[in-house]
Amino acid sequence: MKNSKTLAFAIVAVLFLSALAPAFATAVNYTDQPDATTGKDAHMRSGSADRNYGVTTTMDITSNGNRRSLIEFNLPSLPPNAVIDSAYLRLFVTSKGTGSPTVDIYGITQPWAEGTKNGQNVPADGATWDTYDGTNNWATAGGDFDSSIIWASTAVPTNNRWYTWDVTDLVKDWFDGSPNYGFLLRRNSSTGTTSFATSDNSNSSIWPILEINYILPYQFAWLSSEPWIEGNAGSSLDYSIGVTFTGDHTNTLLSEIEGSGISFIEADTTTIPEDETLHAETVYITWTFAPEIMQAPGVYEAIYTINSTENSTGENITINFIVNPYSNNVPTVTIDNDSSMNVSTSTPIVYVTVTDDAEQPSAYAEIIANIGARPTNLSYALLQNGVSTPMQFSALADGIYDYYARAYDNFSNAVNGENFTILIDTTKPTITNSSSMPLNTTVTNNTWVANFTVTDNFYLESVSIEINGTNYAPTQQGDSFTYEANLSLGNSTVNVYANDSLGNSESLLNGWILYALPPAVSEPQVAPPFGGSTKPGLLDSILAALQQQAPQSPLPTAQSPQPIPSPTSPVNPSPTPSPTPTGGTPTATGTAPTGAAIAAGTENEVQGDAVTGFVTLLRNVSVLTVVVLSLAMIGLAVWMRSRESF
Repeated sequence: MKNSKTLAFAIVAVLFLSALAPAFATAVNYTDQPDATTGKDAHMRSGSADRNYGVTTTMDITSNGNRRSLIEFNLPSLPPNAVIDSAYLRLFVTSKGTGSPTVDIYGITQPWAEGTKNGQNVPADGATWDTYDGTNNWATAGGDFDSSIIWASTAVPTNNRWYTWDVTDLVKDWFDGSPNYGFLLRRNSSTGTTSFATSDNSNSSIWPILEINYILPYQFAWLSSEPWIEGNAGSSLDYSIGVTFTGDHTNTLLSEIEGSGISFIEADTTTIPEDETLHAETVYITWTFAPEIMQAPGVYEAIYTINSTENSTGENITINFIVNPYSNNVPTVTIDNDSSMNVSTSTPIVYVTVTDDAEQPSAYAEIIANIGARPTNLSYALLQNGVSTPMQFSALADGIYDYYARAYDNFSNAVNGENFTILIDTTKPTITNSSSMPLNTTVTNNTWVANFTVTDNFYLESVSIEINGTNYAPTQQGDSFTYEANLSLGNSTVNVYANDSLGNSESLLNGWILYALPPAVSEPQVAPPFGGSTKPGLLDSILAALQQQAPQSPLPTAQSPQPIPSPTSPVNPSPTPSPTPTGGTPTATGTAPTGAAIAAGTENEVQGDAVTGFVTLLRNVSVLTVVVLSLAMIGLAVWMRSRESF
């Protein structure tokens, strides 16, 4: 009971029935048939003394002794009270030679290696006729064994069948402490070669077998007025009571047990036969003393009745109990995690170990929040004594928690354990671009400065900026980060990555898409229509032709008037004749303009002013047209790039 004290007990039982009969026992069979990986068998040949036959499918022995076989099994771990009843080596004979050869079993006295060769002429790595491991020699060539003791012998008259050797005494010798190096097989009669299947044989049904049969006797506590029956404090105590019937009993109801006094005992009555007639025979009932229902120290008496159909009043067994106190030590409690835990989960696990007296199979444990910490406690009903047990929180918010562990045993002995801290961080860092640097920024020069902030609720581990696929380390000042980049003409993609100390990560992908524009062109050149050349255009050619057709002789100006000749004054009194072209008429120079010439000059001047004005107008119109077309093309290019970015 949960309010009982820690107890140790000794039991005195008085059995008011006839004497007890010997204890029953349980027979157990162990069979081992290893495969090529776990099996160990080989044979040796004197005619090939340096060769290993560790992976052949059969192992050989011959009558002249120049072939011998080795085989070894791993022995099982048997209970300490096990009694070896029998042991058998079973081998499948694949061929035998002539007659009925007798095969003898010897115990090997030297460790040996199986090897991985099948008789090839290569350096051996396992047992050979000369060596036990391919390198070191046997004390006697052909294997080291005690030839004075033949542990078993069996005749082999027929092929393709199993044969058995009784190796009980040799196996007992191994369990008693002699080293187990396996069996050596040798023939002592007939002629030819006898071959056995090995664990490397392709037919798994004929691999060698070792069979061991052993007995586990019941652990009876023979009840009488003395001695006391003692068990380890805190553990259950199992023992059997032999009940002998002196008359004829048909035991149809013997499974029903009634009792008085305290309820210390639970009975396993499955060993009582039903519907059988017993006469002067003994049946056994197993009684279990369960520590979870122990009472306070004291002396108790319980009378249990076994009923039968022939005697409704039953026959009584009276048992007297003396219960003594347990040791009363305080348990210890430890936290198996680090004293400071940093985790990125809201369901952290804390491992707690409670250690108490050996007789205490279990104890209670709690994890308690210290004052000021968030009030989230853990409580587990029972922890196994001395075993690290996981205790898991659920749905804890991010924060720092301060706890201590506490334990108490079944008898209210309590202790407070060590403090520990849990930091829970499940939140990713936060990345924010600067308001002075909006998304999808357009720049017109090669230099651009990234400006952003990164915050974390606990410990920021690393921040990087990626420009066009290459990572860079920005400059940090508090929560602010900057990075100056030299951009190439065209689009540039910028991403920012941040990680905290617990592996929570955040990224601002395509945070900024930058459009780096070329410098503005003052007079953009427009390609001529209709596939024209980039040399002077048609318009320029027309303007040049018009200018060439304009008269080149200016009219007299008011600042330089020319006199009108009188009728008596000669004009050019000394004219200089001009050269006369062939077939032409000589002309004179220096002749004053006539009235007709003056009129013609005035007309030419007017025509020249008109041409010059027209040329000027055309040039102004062409420049305006080029500017308008250039602005339209720039707008079209910007619109097309913005669509590509989306």
